[in-house]
Amino acid sequence: MILKKLILKIEQMFSYSSINTLNDEEGSSTVEYAICTVAAATFAGLLLLIFKSDLVMNELQRIITSSLNFENN
Repeated sequence: MILKKLILKIEQMFSYSSINTLNDEEGSSTVEYAICTVAAATFAGLLLLIFKSDLVMNELQRIITSSLNFENN
């Protein structure tokens, strides 16, 4: 009797319906959105660090100053 219950329980554990629920992709799009949001925030932080560096700031200032300076042209 105990062996029969154990076999029935094992069959239920590995039945198609329980395997199908294990492979369910519900919530995967939420995880994808979260990963993309973290990646975008990381990329934005990296761009912020790059554009705040002295080298980039000086180069941008030089480009803007030379383009606005009409007397040298």
